[in-house]
Amino acid sequence: MAYDFGTNTLGIKNPFKPEGVAKTITGIAICILGVFPLLSISADLELDMVKAWKNAALGLFLLTWGFRHMGVGLFQLFRYFVGRSVPTSLAYNHSESERENAKEEKDSMAYDSQGLESMLVGRKNSTFVEPQGWLARLIHTVFPKLIFTPYPIRNFVQELAGLITISVIALVAYGVTYFVSISGLVGDAGQLIIPTFSVILLIY
Repeated sequence: MAYDFGTNTLGIKNPFKPEGVAKTITGIAICILGVFPLLSISADLELDMVKAWKNAALGLFLLTWGFRHMGVGLFQLFRYFVGRSVPTSLAYNHSESERENAKEEKDSMAYDSQGLESMLVGRKNSTFVEPQGWLARLIHTVFPKLIFTPYPIRNFVQELAGLITISVIALVAYGVTYFVSISGLVGDAGQLIIPTFSVILLIY
């Protein structure tokens, strides 16, 4: 939560700094380990193509893992914000004394006045909308209590599930292509298809 700094601060130090330092050092070490497999790719290409690709995959995996660790660690070393800012209105505030704040908050309103009136008078909650789409319905079927969580959590879970689903589909497609190429079903073209599809998958 954002904290509006003023003359009186809370005086709370960042409690995540030791963990952030450890994660940053760990990320740097993993990145260094990831460089070694990448340096041996050129020599392996002349001897064994598969070994070269394995070293490339291992190196890229270690680099990705290391950069992620280092990013999380650096984020924990940043300024630590704590506290709450002034509560905002749910809908546009028509009060004359709050017209300046109302203009600033206009773009972040979650409801309008008619919607709030309908919820209050009709005793209904339009915040809990029905899940739309196949994937959203599947997620809410597996986790039925997810619909009672706040919007950011629901959106995060659905976005994460979508990313996982797309990644699994891409890996399955790669597996099918790899099997077809290795089994000789496409003849000599398999030697060109596998590296091409590997590069496409890596970029994707």
